[in-house]
Amino acid sequence: MQIIPPLLQVRRGDGVEACFVVMCAGMLLTGGLFAIVLSPTIFCKAPSLISVAIWLDMTLIVCGYSAALPETSAADDLPAMFYVVIVQYMMLPLPKLWSLGLGLTNTLLQTLVAGLTAELQRENIAQQVMCKSKKKCNKA
Repeated sequence: MQIIPPLLQVRRGDGVEACFVVMCAGMLLTGGLFAIVLSPTIFCKAPSLISVAIWLDMTLIVCGYSAALPETSAADDLPAMFYVVIVQYMMLPLPKLWSLGLGLTNTLLQTLVAGLTAELQRENIAQQVMCKSKKKCNKA
């Protein structure tokens, strides 16, 4: 009998694991966007609009997956959000002002999702946010 780690299970109780649903929906949406990007006639008509759709796709997948994971801490999705910000700033054909606006939106979304869905170290969330925003923290 093989024991499957909890994060790799497709079912939880009687229902389907929420993370599995988020990943499947994300793959379908990403596949559709990939087909649009590969079509030069469509992509060349509205590269900025398609780039924003790609950013939204990546952001929704990261936020949805982080919110669906059981027992998360406030910083569990930071590496993925950092990747999204780097990709949208360096690789997507967006004006700098749009990139800065989307980066700010990513920051706000990550803070909101982390604050609402974090289950581990919940009692320290306010202190963690304040310490990160002031870059100073007196550890007691």
